[in-house]
Amino acid sequence: MHWPVRHRPLVLITLVLGSSVATGAIGSSAAHAQLDPNVCFAVSNTNHVLVSVNKTSGLETTIGLTKDRTDTAISIAAIALPPAGNVLHAAAADGLGTLDRATAAFSALPSLFGIGDGIDGFVTFDDVKGLTFEPATGILYGSHRRLIEDDVLIQIDPTSGARIPRAFGAGQDYVPISGCLDDIEDLAFDPLDGQLYAVSNTGGTFDELASIDKTDGSCTLVGALQDPSAAPIDDMGGLSFDKFGQLYGTTGAGAGLNANKLWAIDKLTGMATEVGVLGFDDYQAVACPMNGCELQFRIRHSGTEVLGSAILYQLLWLNPCKGDASNVVITSVLPPGLSIRGVSASAATLVNGRTVTLFAGSLPKGPAGVATIKAMIDPGLAAASALENRATLADAFGRQVAASDVLRPRASQRAGLFLTLIAPRKAVPGGTMT
Repeated sequence: MHWPVRHRPLVLITLVLGSSVATGAIGSSAAHAQLDPNVCFAVSNTNHVLVSVNKTSGLETTIGLTKDRTDTAISIAAIALPPAGNVLHAAAADGLGTLDRATAAFSALPSLFGIGDGIDGFVTFDDVKGLTFEPATGILYGSHRRLIEDDVLIQIDPTSGARIPRAFGAGQDYVPISGCLDDIEDLAFDPLDGQLYAVSNTGGTFDELASIDKTDGSCTLVGALQDPSAAPIDDMGGLSFDKFGQLYGTTGAGAGLNANKLWAIDKLTGMATEVGVLGFDDYQAVACPMNGCELQFRIRHSGTEVLGSAILYQLLWLNPCKGDASNVVITSVLPPGLSIRGVSASAATLVNGRTVTLFAGSLPKGPAGVATIKAMIDPGLAAASALENRATLADAFGRQVAASDVLRPRASQRAGLFLTLIAPRKAVPGGTMT
């Protein structure tokens, strides 16, 4: 333990967030609204309509037309939500943008996907069909359609919209998706184990669920997409996982009797169960909130809960997720009535008045971080005053976990009255004592 605070060195840390994991709002009036974990978003490509769909009941709610600032309808090929943020990203052929979740308005990002070099030479990324964020890293992946050769896997900067150069190594801006059917309709990362999945088909038919190695593009068949009667499902254009690891898909206009539906898909077999029939035409994109894997954080106090006494707060944080959390910062704000007397922590510490900031940096899966704050309770407080210590934990992906602890100190313990009878040395049994 290191007491008191005045003997601790001051640590100044500058946090730089890489653009590849940025999840901030870009042109979205609904960017900070809370996402409903039971609702997915989908886009009708024919009608240019963004909808929300209850993934339990299948109930569809129309949000609006996917139009840009000039009131031009935009064809959306794929949509994706970041693992921790709530900005709905959308691929529109050769460029990336965002869809306002309240109005469906499309805002293009400044750069096109661009041109990339790789094993097949230079490729112009002007027909991105698949889009998904990797939950553990926040990296945005896309799949580009090629007419003859295999489709290719790329990484995209979600703040600029440009492809990330050398994403797969020196001279490799892309990797071909090889080993499955030649058309990749959409991509989806499983938040539970980090596996990348895709819908693979040929011209919208013979649809298969496949897994892809995100490092080299090698593709492995999981199973044919089919309904519970074993009838094949064609034109599964959209694919997305929710935070619980359940896979969902939407069918387009080419699916016959199965067209324009939301499906729950068994990621182990490809078996799909209908969730609901949708009201527009040709649903080629779907995105469900993942919210990634949540970090765990708690705060508890211990000690004598008496006015004028010392109290100890223990803060404990843990990363149960597969990937490392980066730039982890914990902030604990003690209420008036408490004064900080010392901090002991596994992280760099900065104390300012009643605020303690802990810079935990990178937090790998498993090991816990811990801090102890020593505070004194103001003896002049009214007994039973509610003293709430509010604390938050945040990381570079925008994940934030709040915790609090309420202390109600009592007055000093009442003094007891004790009488001690001292007998004379020569007490006589049966005699009288005074």
